Amino acid sequence: MSKPGFTKFAWQPEHDDWLLNIGGTTPVFLPSTTQAVQNRYAETYSQLRDGFDASASLFATNSGYAGMTTLPTGTVVYATSGTAAGEGRLTVNNLTMPGVPGLDGDRSYTSAEGTKTLEAADTAPATPPPAGVTRVDKLTFPATTARHVRMLGVTGQPTYGYSLFELEAGSGTANAALGKPVTASSADPAYPAAKVTDGDYTTRWAVSRADRTRGDSSVAVDLGAPTQLDHVDLYWEASAGSAYRVQTSLDGVTWTDVASYGLDGVDSTGNWLSIDGEAGLVVRGSTNPITVRADQVVLSDGPASGSAGMVVEGYAGADAKATKRLADRPGVVTSQKALAASDADGYLSLFNLSGDPVAGTVQVPKRGDSLALYPGTQTATASGVTYAASVPAAGAAVEPTRFTVSARHGGGVPAGLVFRVEDAQHLTVTAPKGVRPVDLNIAQVGTRTTLHVTASPGRTSQVSTRSGEAYPIADLALGRTTFPTSPLPAGMSDPGFAVDGNDSTVWTPGSTGASNAHGDSSASGRMVVDLGSPQRVASVATKWSGGTPRDVTVSVSSDGLTYTPVNGTDRGHHGGGDGASDVGVHAVTRYVAVTVSGGTRHSGLETLTVRPE
Repeated sequence: MSKPGFTKFAWQPEHDDWLLNIGGTTPVFLPSTTQAVQNRYAETYSQLRDGFDASASLFATNSGYAGMTTLPTGTVVYATSGTAAGEGRLTVNNLTMPGVPGLDGDRSYTSAEGTKTLEAADTAPATPPPAGVTRVDKLTFPATTARHVRMLGVTGQPTYGYSLFELEAGSGTANAALGKPVTASSADPAYPAAKVTDGDYTTRWAVSRADRTRGDSSVAVDLGAPTQLDHVDLYWEASAGSAYRVQTSLDGVTWTDVASYGLDGVDSTGNWLSIDGEAGLVVRGSTNPITVRADQVVLSDGPASGSAGMVVEGYAGADAKATKRLADRPGVVTSQKALAASDADGYLSLFNLSGDPVAGTVQVPKRGDSLALYPGTQTATASGVTYAASVPAAGAAVEPTRFTVSARHGGGVPAGLVFRVEDAQHLTVTAPKGVRPVDLNIAQVGTRTTLHVTASPGRTSQVSTRSGEAYPIADLALGRTTFPTSPLPAGMSDPGFAVDGNDSTVWTPGSTGASNAHGDSSASGRMVVDLGSPQRVASVATKWSGGTPRDVTVSVSSDGLTYTPVNGTDRGHHGGGDGASDVGVHAVTRYVAVTVSGGTRHSGLETLTVRPE
């Protein structure tokens, strides 16, 4: 989702509200939610139209490209060109809430280096914090003498950095910092550094806007003279530091660590992480380490250059053993720098991390004895298939496995065989000259159908089956979002009935309350189908039950605001007695509207079909 000043992906593994925090400005995978979006791309796939439910989206931001696909298995794939430091950020809910699964006071993280359990930091203080204060950190340490004390940040709040109401320091109950001068690495003009020692829990210091993503921001207090200290109390606003050090100094030059917060975490140079056995993350293409500090997971903790081309596979419900097994599998390899890909769960996720159309190849390793065949053209190799990919500028796509192929008598599929998948029922197999004839088993995914084909040198074999559906079905309206939504006008049924693929359900326009000469109620109404994105449309066909209404207008729109009636060539019986109409469009559009007037209460739209060019 995106709007001015706000950019965000979201992932909620197995619909667990309490595993990851995806609310508000909390970033998910992106380093922050404040990146400026210059262009966005989205594509959805539905079971009705495509044979599977999925989505592919990509943002072109002011600092690069990032995209995500969601798969029907619950897995997500994230790809980035490296938009900023600290890419692949997730916030884990680590709380103590008895009776809520997972919120038992700690979270365990397993990586290539082992398992580490981090305690929750939500133990309620004996005295409730002042109103408006989000968190109070009371840090104690062996008594020391110092003139200067400071908070040196390590990891701030991902979007806003650091924001602190008060810094109190002293020995026993004394606050030696009250009213003392303060310096900071930076400050927002509206929230100056001096506010952290003014004794007022409603005023605060905040880092400058330019430094919000800087981890090592600091704020320091000059106590005026060497003072004995044994504690520091920090009163945080919502933008609280996730990890930081408390340091003291006698001269303000040489600093000594006396306490820390959130630095007991995970540092991994491996390529996987399991969160509490509930979500597994496999990271490919990053040169930065994986870190966990307090509740912050960063899958590429380092400069943006270290995340360029990174692909993250997020597996819902994967425990540590399953995540490691997935990470140990070889990943796909692409021929172009701008082309990123994953074959997670048998779906080929493709991303174009550039502003120009990209065409290249994807080396997809075989899983077991069979090869996965995706829509389009692929060539068998000794280790899998080489898939010919084409992705629009700053775009993304999901290609499902339509068939699998294996050698019928063992020995593997010979390298050099070319497979072209037309749809879920049709493909061709071409064997180059010089290869041995081979008997193949070609299994149709989603059915029990297995076809036996002999690939002969120098010949192309046409392979087809009548089982299943010929996905993707050439109807751009099938399963799409329709309007109006509830509450509907009087007498109108759900417009979605016209695009649900079921002839037994119909959209009825509604009633005007008037009657015609035969005493039938007059029908009038309008429905709109959103094709999801601008599409090149060849024609719009309607099929009515109870007779075609006397006056039906089909119109199209690119923005959903201004509609143009379609005046294309009538290839059917527009308004005819058989209830069928087929009107040429031959234009790029996103919204198709059907407006009815002068119909009867018996008129109902069984099917609205939008055919691609």
